Amino acid sequence: MNWFILAAVMTILFLLSRVRLGGGISYRERILSAWIRIGFFRLSILPKKKKKEKPIEPIEEKKKGREDSGESKEKEGFFSRFPPKKLIQLAKIYLPLVGRAAGRLRRKIRIDRLVLNLRFGGPDPADAVEHYGCANGALGALWPKLVQSFRWGDCRIHTQVDFDGPPLTAEAELALSMTLGQLLCLAFWLLKELLCALHATRKLSRTIHAQKSSDQKEAVEHGT
Repeated sequence: MNWFILAAVMTILFLLSRVRLGGGISYRERILSAWIRIGFFRLSILPKKKKKEKPIEPIEEKKKGREDSGESKEKEGFFSRFPPKKLIQLAKIYLPLVGRAAGRLRRKIRIDRLVLNLRFGGPDPADAVEHYGCANGALGALWPKLVQSFRWGDCRIHTQVDFDGPPLTAEAELALSMTLGQLLCLAFWLLKELLCALHATRKLSRTIHAQKSSDQKEAVEHGT
C-alpha cells in the first residue's frame, strides 16, 4: 500500500513538472495583444479594458522635498559603500552570473510559435523592391543563429511586395514556453548562485570598510 501511494505521488509530481508555462505577444491590425499560458489555460493581459480615470491629487512640495532627500541619501549610501572604483569588482561578480543564467534560460525555452508577415509597397516600386531585398537579406543572416540558439515549434515567415499598399505592413506573433520542472530547476540553480554572489558581495564590502578604516588611521597618525 505504501509503495502504491509513493508511486501515485511520484506520478503526480512528474505530470506537474511537465506542465508548460509561458506567454506570447502578437501585433495585428495595429493592435498589440499579450497573454500568459498555464498548461492548457490562456489568460489575456493586453489589450486592457479601459477604466474610469480618477482625478489626480496635487502633490505637496514638502513631500517632493522629502522624497528627493531620501533618494539622495540612498544614492550617497550606495556610493559610500561601493565607490565607483570598486564597482568594477562588483560587476565581475554579477555579470558572469547574468551570462550563465541567460545561457541556461536560452537552452530551456521553446519557441512554440513564430509568425511574421511583412509586406512592402509605396508609390515608388524601386524602393519597395529594395526594402524587400534588405529584409530578406537580414532574415537570412539572422535565421541560422536563431535556429541554433533555441528550440522551435511552428514557424512561419513570409515577405512579399504589394505596390498598391502602404510602405510597410507588418503582422507578428511570438509564443514562448518552458515546463514547470525546468523553471524550478532554473530557480534553484539561480538561488544557489545568488547566495554565492551575495557572500562575495559582503566580503567585498568588508574589504572596502577595512581599507577605509586603515586609511583613516593613517591619516590621523600623519596628522598627529
